[in-house]
Amino acid sequence: MQTTTTARDVMRHEFIGVSESDTLADAASLLTEEESDSIIVLRGNDPVGRLTVHDMLEALLEGDPVTRTVGTLVRENPVIVTADAALSAVRERFFTDDTSSVLVVNGNGPIGVVTERDLLLATGEIDADEFLSEHQPTEREQSTDAQDEFGAHHSICEVCGSLSAALGRVNGQMRCPDCIEV
Repeated sequence: MQTTTTARDVMRHEFIGVSESDTLADAASLLTEEESDSIIVLRGNDPVGRLTVHDMLEALLEGDPVTRTVGTLVRENPVIVTADAALSAVRERFFTDDTSSVLVVNGNGPIGVVTERDLLLATGEIDADEFLSEHQPTEREQSTDAQDEFGAHHSICEVCGSLSAALGRVNGQMRCPDCIEV
């Protein structure tokens, strides 16, 4: 039986959110800390906008980011799809709205985000093996201490159940290199 891949299948379950009353300095710190290029602005649990690194740089040039709030800068509504939206609909939103990420919501509010990379991996426009080989841990990240030998820096593949240090997200599942093409 053929099933349609949905936004829920390829989304990242974590996203960065701030309130309109947070300062730009705090939002910028969060962006840096999380190594992200955008942040969702929430009013309660409702997404009201999105800020990018570019927006933050503009704000830095315009005034004091320590006292200025996120609410004074947020301009655009985030691009939103429902969790059950077909991947083709998600892809269409990327092109029609010229965005780098799409917020995924259900009846209770935001539940994740699909990035350009997630979309390209899910559609096969980026080869998953090539992506994983380019994003292997550096020598510094490859630890040989006792903790690492016992799996402290490993996770379990959601397809085969094996312990792996190099998992990639495919159709919403974390998979080891052997299961990427399955």
